[in-house]
Amino acid sequence: MRNIVLILACSGLVFGGCSKQPSPPKDKPVGGQFGQTGEIGKLSEAVYKFYSCEHHFPADWQEMVDKKYLPKVPVAPAGKKYVWDDSGKVNLESAAAAKPEEK
Repeated sequence: MRNIVLILACSGLVFGGCSKQPSPPKDKPVGGQFGQTGEIGKLSEAVYKFYSCEHHFPADWQEMVDKKYLPKVPVAPAGKKYVWDDSGKVNLESAAAAKPEEK
């Protein structure tokens, strides 16, 4: 009986997969927990969800759209560009300051 319970529990872990709605660990703030609100908070949350499920940061915003983490590529205000740092926190940066190989 105990073996059946153990097998069922393990199969739930194996077949459950990533639901694209992981809860962030308490030591890894995202979105509003960064003190961000609005569009930037939502984008930070999406980047963290991507990282949690895919185990790497996306190459660019289009990859997040292609894999259904975002409905469309975000459009930044004129002269700005959305970028994320190594923690997944999204910020607005001057489009002129962004290097071509950056996100």
